[in-house]
Amino acid sequence: MVTITCKIPAELNKRLEAEASRKMLSKSALVREALDRYLKRSRQSAFDRVEDLCGIIKDGPTDMSTNPKYMDGFAGTLERVMRERMAGPFVPLEPDWKERVRITSAKRTAG
Repeated sequence: MVTITCKIPAELNKRLEAEASRKMLSKSALVREALDRYLKRSRQSAFDRVEDLCGIIKDGPTDMSTNPKYMDGFAGTLERVMRERMAGPFVPLEPDWKERVRITSAKRTAG
């Protein structure tokens, strides 16, 4: 292994020591674990970050992902979920994305 050195605030060190003690790990092992998780998360796609939510609804409609009637209200739900689950501020790619989702939903329902 390679050795690195970094300075951390005293308060962070107290929290690190407490968590290492609680998990019965060395501080180094806990820092390695946290750094590994952080670096893996920064490479994740949006799907990777919400994958644990897929399939959690029991007894729901079997065609929910393909039936256009379930798209009503989707834009608001998507915005809320993205704000809650994604790291950093949520910035839509285009200012009219909600309208575009609504129009796409209406086209699917009509056709």
